Amino acid sequence: MSRPEISEPKISNSGSVSPIEHSLMLEQSAVFGMEPRSRWLLDFAVWGLTHRRVQAMRWYNRLFLPLGLRVQRRLACAPGLIDLAEVGELLHVCRRGDRRAFVSGATP
Repeated sequence: MSRPEISEPKISNSGSVSPIEHSLMLEQSAVFGMEPRSRWLLDFAVWGLTHRRVQAMRWYNRLFLPLGLRVQRRLACAPGLIDLAEVGELLHVCRRGDRRAFVSGATP
């Protein structure tokens, strides 16, 4: 499976969101998420939410969510964009730059 080519974003007057229009610069990125490794655990959670919703939500809110938050790994931020080969969720840390630097022909 090949990756699509990424072209340079263009400034549009149609109101569409573009990184150049908002002059955001990517500083760091990190992988995050709490996807279970066990397929059985995921199937059990779906069954519980489908058949015993009140009890499942009680167990989730009082036990599983706090426990999951305590045992999850800390975010490992890397400068720039990380490799997206096997990434489910991605966190970007952006900083607003000087808009004039992005628009060609702008005078300081």
